[in-house]
Amino acid sequence: MDMQIGASTEGYDQVSLRCETEKMIVDLKTPEDFSGVIYTQGSFYSRQSQCFIDPVRGDSFTMHIPFNQCETKNDDDKYSNILVIQHDDELITPGDAAFILECDFSKSRDSAVSAESIKFVKRDVRSSITLVDADPGRDKTKRAAHVESNINQVIFVPNSIFKVNDEL
Repeated sequence: MDMQIGASTEGYDQVSLRCETEKMIVDLKTPEDFSGVIYTQGSFYSRQSQCFIDPVRGDSFTMHIPFNQCETKNDDDKYSNILVIQHDDELITPGDAAFILECDFSKSRDSAVSAESIKFVKRDVRSSITLVDADPGRDKTKRAAHVESNINQVIFVPNSIFKVNDEL
């Protein structure tokens, strides 16, 4: 019998992504104490600290995922990674979730603004979160849900997806 893992909308309240210059920051909130593992796909066995969290308990977690680590892919200034929320410490099971996280700077139009001797560079970014099957053998092009924003931050809430603005 073939067990289907699927793309779960349960076991978490919200996943938010903030795209920074050199990293993506992911915040995860769960409805109750979570004691499984949270990691970027491909980092399960290395358990590198930026790429893997093994909490004892808690309901709010933050990961700072550098663009040059944690199996982050870069395709012409479009950075992507897959975050896995696994409720068992060792096995992916039904009810687990995976998200494709994207920070897209590829259509960026750098604009330099100078205030006396200080220069600032503003880069446009598009951020997105896509819910996919947590099974690493499944086709990641099949989306269960998707949310994107034309700013550096986006929030995925199961069954109630919305964007946020820069003031948050």
